Amino acid sequence: MTSLFIEDFEESEHDGISFMRMPLRSSKSNTFKDRREALILPLAGPDAENIRHWFKVIKGNRTKGKLFPNSSTKKVRDHFQIASLAFGWKRPATAHSLRIYFVVSALESGATESDIANICRWRTLDMINV
Repeated sequence: MTSLFIEDFEESEHDGISFMRMPLRSSKSNTFKDRREALILPLAGPDAENIRHWFKVIKGNRTKGKLFPNSSTKKVRDHFQIASLAFGWKRPATAHSLRIYFVVSALESGATESDIANICRWRTLDMINV
């Protein structure tokens, strides 16, 4: 999350389902950038507009640069909590909220557990049951 750039975000549609694609310029599991990586978030169901709104709240008027400027784990958590307050949520979101949302939405949309594990880069399917 700390290396996402606003100008890299893309929204597309495939078979009637919208997706938000967020290419990763770097990640802790691909430090040498020897393969392309991206986070793919399905935007389905009633939460799709919440995710779009969350992105707009975090982005503000900016058109480029890091989504979370001067990011750190603490600062990312703070941004999620600010967005949660803007939504009026009873419980603040965490950095893991997006992954949980992705897994639940993907399962509801008919994705297989092995596809989800591959996208999340999990070594076994056991992580889905956590």
